Amino acid sequence: MNLNPESLKISKPKQARSKKTMENILDTAQQMLIDRTFDKASIQEIVKKANSSVGSFYSLFKTKNNLLECLLDRYQDWLIEIVQEYSKQDLPKDIVSRATLFIKEYIKVNQQESGMLRARYIYNVTKLKSIPETRLKKNELYQQEIERLFEPCMHEINHPNPKKALTFILILLDIFIGEKIIFEEVSNKNKDALNHQELHDECLRLFLNYLEINYEKE
Repeated sequence: MNLNPESLKISKPKQARSKKTMENILDTAQQMLIDRTFDKASIQEIVKKANSSVGSFYSLFKTKNNLLECLLDRYQDWLIEIVQEYSKQDLPKDIVSRATLFIKEYIKVNQQESGMLRARYIYNVTKLKSIPETRLKKNELYQQEIERLFEPCMHEINHPNPKKALTFILILLDIFIGEKIIFEEVSNKNKDALNHQELHDECLRLFLNYLEINYEKE
C-alpha cells in the first residue's frame, strides 16, 4: 500500500530500500500491537525486532507516536480500499441482507486487525484534538464509502432522518465492535469470550432497531 509521506509527516524515502525499511518497521509494530508488547516497548526494542536501526527509525519517524500515526493512516487507506472493492460486488438489494453481510465482514476484518484497534485505542483517537486533519478526512471518506453501500436501501429506513441516523449508527457500531474486540477479546481462540455470531447478531439488532427497519425478529 502506498503511503503519503507528507500527510504522515515523515521524511521522504530516498530509495526503494528506505521504503522497504519503513514498511518493515510498520509491520513489526503492527505485530507487536497484536502480541500486546508494543505499549511498553522502546524504540530500540522495536527496531531490533524489525532488524533495523535507531538511525533508520528516526530518518522515517519522528517519535513512537508518529509511528502509530503512520500505522493508522495505512490502516485507514486499507479499509477504504476494502469498502470500495466490496461495493463492486453483487450485493443483496434489501437492507437486512445487506447489513447482515456487511456486519459479518466488518467484524471479521476488525478481528484480523485487532492490533490496529489497539493502536487506535493507545493513540486515543476519541479525543478529536489528537487526530491529524489528514486522518479526519480519510475517516470522513471511509464513512461516506460505507454509507454509499446502503444508498439503494435508504427507502427501507423508517427513522425520521434516514441519512443522519445511518451515519450515527455506523459510527456507534464501529466503537461498539472495537471495544468488544479489544476488551472482551472476541476471537475464535477464546471460547469464553463473546463469540463471533453473538456479536454479529447483537450488532445487527442494534442497526435495524435504531434505523426503525421492519424485519422479522427471531
